[in-house]
Amino acid sequence: MTLWLLIRNLRTRALENALTILAVALGVAVALAVPLILASLREGVIRASNSFDLLITARGSPTQAVLNTIFYQEAPIGNVPYSLYESLERDPRTAKLIPLGFGDNYNGSPMVGTSAKFFELSEGIGKRPLYGIASGRAFKSPFEAVIGAAVARRSGLKIGDKFKSAHGVTPTLEEEQHKQQYTVVGILEPSGAPGDRAIYIPIEAIWDVHGQSGSSREITAMLYTPTRLGYVYQIASELEKSRVAQGVFPGQVIGRLLDLLGQGRAGYEIVGALALVLALSTVAVNTLAAARTAQRNLAVLRAIGARATQTFWLVLLEALLIALGGVLLGVGLAYLIAMIAAQIVAAQTSVTLPVMALEVGDALRALLVVPVAGLFALLPALAAARRSPLERLTR
Repeated sequence: MTLWLLIRNLRTRALENALTILAVALGVAVALAVPLILASLREGVIRASNSFDLLITARGSPTQAVLNTIFYQEAPIGNVPYSLYESLERDPRTAKLIPLGFGDNYNGSPMVGTSAKFFELSEGIGKRPLYGIASGRAFKSPFEAVIGAAVARRSGLKIGDKFKSAHGVTPTLEEEQHKQQYTVVGILEPSGAPGDRAIYIPIEAIWDVHGQSGSSREITAMLYTPTRLGYVYQIASELEKSRVAQGVFPGQVIGRLLDLLGQGRAGYEIVGALALVLALSTVAVNTLAAARTAQRNLAVLRAIGARATQTFWLVLLEALLIALGGVLLGVGLAYLIAMIAAQIVAAQTSVTLPVMALEVGDALRALLVVPVAGLFALLPALAAARRSPLERLTR
């Protein structure tokens, strides 16, 4: 009988209950959305930058260096002489050294001059390449190009197509196109990394179109992997002393960027807590209104012998069910917001943000809404149980 009345009460005040569930859901979503986005962002950007140990660039802002060479978002700091690359390549401490050259674009997609070793980058020993070739092959001659998955999707370029690049890392109103044509010989598999939105060509092509030869050749950056991890710190120290270039640890730079984003989390958590308190207050008000609306039904129960505890549990269970429904809907909304944010980031940077599980603290915070909602509903439930049946029937 109690279950039947519970369902009847929920249906009688369907609109009010739905609004209360929505209020709780919004409070939970506000509390969980940003932590989910930050966790996804951390995982996505770390995955995009863990395929090498040290980034070598011209001296300047480490943050700008990472944004330019890994995420293709900023203009290069400058160039370093190719002789530095040759010296490091001969160094017995070097396991892998990949040159990067920037300066041109095709319809907004950055042209990246590099070597075929770039396509061997992976997230670890024994793992598949980060930028595997889906169709075609790697470039072999100076004016062959391998295009990222996002470039192929947006531009419509196919194997065998030809195109010309324009000067500058970003498109301008008056683009200066180079005379040389590139031929597409390969298309990369989607990687969920920034490389999906780039076009890869031999570093020699960069020198050719910019008139660099012999000792005048320059490169923008190098991706460095040592034979032993300890050597990476030696190389970074030697570069610092040389004053010619700098060694940047991408993990440290990305960690600082993520810390900056996370600094506002404490303030955000206060806002989330306030949103939850308001939502729980809504549950209490709704429970009080539900108890008053159901007065005659409860009075009939009491008059035919039902105990006061049954009345108490009827009102309290209604509040708990509404709170639980709000929590479940709120978690769903938080994930929906995180997924929309991931799509926006992917469209701008081609970095795929994975769907992350809630951290234990955040999950507990959401689950605690249900028992706390029960506490908020105690007074209305007790009031409904203590009132006399005669008092209700005479109104």
